[in-house]
Amino acid sequence: MGCANIVPPGGGPRDTLAPRVVSISPDSTLQFKAQRVTFRFDEYVELDNVLEKLIVSPR
Repeated sequence: MGCANIVPPGGGPRDTLAPRVVSISPDSTLQFKAQRVTFRFDEYVELDNVLEKLIVSPR
């Protein structure tokens, strides 16, 4: 313990490609009344203040 330097791993190259949506559930629908929509991406996405950062268009 006394001689070891605790350092986080380097992590590798920076990820420059945005995640892509693989699927959305439920599929396209009119008069949507459910309480949940599920988005599946091609990579792990860290959720950070989704209600402010997710843009759905048209409203």
